[in-house]
Amino acid sequence: MKIYLDSDVYLAYFKSEKQANRDIWTEQIFREILTNKNIQLIFSYLTVLEISKILGEPENAVRALILLHCPAACEIAVTREIRNKSKEFEKIGVHFPDSMHAAFAFYESAGFVTFNVKDYQNISGLKVIEPRFFFSV
Repeated sequence: MKIYLDSDVYLAYFKSEKQANRDIWTEQIFREILTNKNIQLIFSYLTVLEISKILGEPENAVRALILLHCPAACEIAVTREIRNKSKEFEKIGVHFPDSMHAAFAFYESAGFVTFNVKDYQNISGLKVIEPRFFFSV
């Protein structure tokens, strides 16, 4: 099973956010990704860029941090198909960069884990997973 984590999930984990038990949910998710060989974590340059800007760290350091916590994670490239899918999502009201994150997950047929479930509810065919329900999937 492929999983794409929204930037908010990484940030909650890296910053140990206590708000609404985000630290607990994200710690469990990362532990499961690390130990469950049936889960393949994918991420994008957009994820790296957003985390880099918020944490104030260089992109290479953020990429290394992701791979430190999930060594088997795979970075996926932006393709024309992903850009086009992102534009389709924008037409139904999903704002950029959310539309691009959704497009990455959609194109890869990955479960999309995010705290902002409501932002993606209009996207048919996208499997959106709230972190607290990750283990019931």
